[in-house]
Amino acid sequence: MMLWEVYLTLGFLMANGSGGPVDLDGAIKWIEASLAQDYNAGHTLLARAYLSNSPEIAHYQRAAELLAYGVDEGSAEAHFYLGELHRSGRGVEGDKAKAFELLKVAAKAGYLPAQFSVAQMYSRGEGVEQAVLRGPGDLGRFAGVADGVRIDGHCGV
Repeated sequence: MMLWEVYLTLGFLMANGSGGPVDLDGAIKWIEASLAQDYNAGHTLLARAYLSNSPEIAHYQRAAELLAYGVDEGSAEAHFYLGELHRSGRGVEGDKAKAFELLKVAAKAGYLPAQFSVAQMYSRGEGVEQAVLRGPGDLGRFAGVADGVRIDGHCGV
């Protein structure tokens, strides 16, 4: 087992409270250590820990920085979380159009929360021209997934 795997496992266990109480500060420490060992896939997990840990703006900014790595690697989950940060203006400049584009990439990759967010943005006209949802079938059409949903969670970018 590589050292980054040990660090990541410790961070994951602490974040989920496996074997003890949830300790997000401890989880962040260990996941950061895994990144220092050149483990790149930990960026999204660490960003989620920052988003869960504290409402302070510094945590949102750090999460956005980490999620940008995941977006570059094609992670649907990173696209979703970074899109939601742009949608809310937390840690980044609020930009509904950019949020919509990030969320749509995640939706097309089959990330269900992003599909819901994209449909919601269409129905509210957030960052995109408003459209009326007439039924459940419109969710897929507006989320941009009617032409086939990927189930591996990778955006192919």
